[in-house]
Amino acid sequence: MCITIDVVEDSLCGTVSAKINNQVIGRLLYNKLENTLIIKSTSIESVYMSKRIGSLLFYMLIERARLEKYKVVPHCMFAIEKFRKDASLKDVWFN
Repeated sequence: MCITIDVVEDSLCGTVSAKINNQVIGRLLYNKLENTLIIKSTSIESVYMSKRIGSLLFYMLIERARLEKYKVVPHCMFAIEKFRKDASLKDVWFN
């Protein structure tokens, strides 16, 4: 299974998508506000729920936040739980 990750964004919002054979199997949606990324939602096709696709998308956005000096605000339960459980995310958590 070869997964490709696409990031598409404009000045206000963005999407991190996971695809297999050009079919979207997961998405993380976020808004941009100054130096902050606000994670709105994470959705994964049910057959891929156990494959950690959501985590892959989440940590791709976290790496971008670190590289570009953004803070991250989690607004969906998936992202909130990631921040609560992973102490290494404190540097990017806008809390």
